[in-house]
Amino acid sequence: MSLARYNLRFLGTSDSEDTRGIYATSDGIGNQIKLQPLAPDLQEQQTWNFLPGNIAEDKYRVVLDSDERKELSWGYGEFQGNGPILLSGSDESTGIFFLRKSEHQEQNVYTLTLDVDLVGAAAYAGVKDERLEITMFPITPDICPPLWKLERP
Repeated sequence: MSLARYNLRFLGTSDSEDTRGIYATSDGIGNQIKLQPLAPDLQEQQTWNFLPGNIAEDKYRVVLDSDERKELSWGYGEFQGNGPILLSGSDESTGIFFLRKSEHQEQNVYTLTLDVDLVGAAAYAGVKDERLEITMFPITPDICPPLWKLERP
């Protein structure tokens, strides 16, 4: 995947309500990232960059594209399992995510898995009540984790 600007469309999970056609949208620093339909007047709030993490090539920070200093990224505070994903301006609460290509029939579909050590489970960027949330899933072959489609604006 090349470094570029993306809109992040939530495709859902096998048991999620119909959330297709809604995109990760900033609601300001310290606020939970929300989902809204793609709109020209929200372009600065709906366009994201993936900045490589420090260790592996598939680890990224999800950063708001309109932030020239690249300091505003998805964060979660202290990890405690399920919880909100916020727009953070602090390194202490920045989330690092594994970006993994899905076997989905559409192209450019990925899972975003939080880089935390867990046994028997994984923490994904998911959605609850049209807001981004860390969602815990057991690691089993029949579970469909939350899927995201990366689209060029």
